[in-house]
Amino acid sequence: MGVLRIRYLLCILSFGSLCISIGCGTRYDVTSGTGKQGIIDDVNTALTQGDCGRAVNLIEPLYQSAQTDNQVRVLRSAAQACATGFNFFTVMDGLTTNSLVGNLLWQTATKLFPSVSTDNKLAAGWLAIESLLMPVNPKINVPFENKVYATGFNTGSVNISDRTADANAYLTFISLASIGIMNNRFGKLDSEDWNGAYIKTQDLPWQTATSMASDTNGCAYASSVMNFFDGLQWVLPYVSVSAGATLQSAATTFAGIIDRACMLGCAGIAAGDPSPTWFSTFSYNTGCTLSKTDAQALCSKCPLRMRSRLGCQNQPNVPTANNPEACAAAGIIQFINQDPILGWN
Repeated sequence: MGVLRIRYLLCILSFGSLCISIGCGTRYDVTSGTGKQGIIDDVNTALTQGDCGRAVNLIEPLYQSAQTDNQVRVLRSAAQACATGFNFFTVMDGLTTNSLVGNLLWQTATKLFPSVSTDNKLAAGWLAIESLLMPVNPKINVPFENKVYATGFNTGSVNISDRTADANAYLTFISLASIGIMNNRFGKLDSEDWNGAYIKTQDLPWQTATSMASDTNGCAYASSVMNFFDGLQWVLPYVSVSAGATLQSAATTFAGIIDRACMLGCAGIAAGDPSPTWFSTFSYNTGCTLSKTDAQALCSKCPLRMRSRLGCQNQPNVPTANNPEACAAAGIIQFINQDPILGWN
């Protein structure tokens, strides 16, 4: 990956603080090429100034127009991520001084990305993630079933291999931020812990396929988990050795475990199943009734569609209890809520 592309990503991740912006603040016509460049320049200026709202308002009409492209999509994600309070350098510092091993992943995410229920960080994080599912490599013909949206100027792909490397790397960080932002609704700093642990005070609520299919927040959370783990392989060229070691530890710790949670969630496995393939010390009460054969076929790898926050919605002629995306996503929530070693506890 070229040095210039790394510098460009760092520019975006720091929301313009490394960019040279030449916008003059004029309103532009999104239908023309010169208007497009003017908007891009103005967005960079707004991000440099920390004016997240203005950046969002400027980029949105361009993103929704026929003039959109991968640069615009990544810039839109930067504008939305700005609204979450995300700062690349602060996050890098946090990753060098905190651990992502075991249950510390969920605690560290909660610590690094503070949020309260009255701010708009959560919605901004979901939109930033959605934007980063859109930059597809120009030579890739995305199959219809892998598109995030069937039609429109931004259809994207749920398959990480279809997307650009810089978008995938950026998506990893924003997904971690979105996990932490949501966790702050269900946890807090443990005042009795000298290490400053952020504990879960109530379970994440989307524990069944029914709740997952009816509330996009649940699927958005599960998709953030999947997009974070998917992207770990893409981020190492962008980060310091120490931050990279922290991220790599998460990849090593959870290798195959999240996929297994998806499969157990699809089958609705009860605790103590005698088969080693299906054994769990706790029950995956997802309300799902897929047979073990079907669960293994459909969910041994978490379904691609659940990389999108819309991927868990009910499908025509498929009962919710047999919806593999909703069942797998609920399995992830069951795992995070209950696993005594790697869950959030």
